[in-house]
Amino acid sequence: MTPKNLAIAVALLLPAPVWAEDVQGPVPDDIWSGRHGGFPSFGASAAGGVSVELPSRAFQDAGGLSLRAFAQDFLDRWGPHMCSDIFNFQSPHKNLKVRVALIDSIPLGPSDDPAGTFFIPGPYQEISIDYQPAAAVHCIIPSEPSS
Repeated sequence: MTPKNLAIAVALLLPAPVWAEDVQGPVPDDIWSGRHGGFPSFGASAAGGVSVELPSRAFQDAGGLSLRAFAQDFLDRWGPHMCSDIFNFQSPHKNLKVRVALIDSIPLGPSDDPAGTFFIPGPYQEISIDYQPAAAVHCIIPSEPSS
């Protein structure tokens, strides 16, 4: 079986993602620990686009936040810590367009070996949020090297 066929087969066996819109709950504080079926990631482009990939188990463990509220809480809490010349996560952004995907993890070996894990992103959903950083973060600008 080719890796592509394996990915398709595994994706078909996964439960459908939960897209609850009415129940509220917090994003897990330990979302970066890997205990929720993977690790989140996010990035940005110079054109102002932001994308976020979040573990689907963390979404379920959050107690049913809407995908929009889940992504907004995640970005508001951890976005300010991302220092980049490409996108300013330290400032608010009204009506920010964000592409969000939930990811599932499939262990291919021992469950305690993250290198042996296959991550499958679900379909991206485009949402719009009013991004408001929850913390003031001051990025360090490296000085010019001196001899």
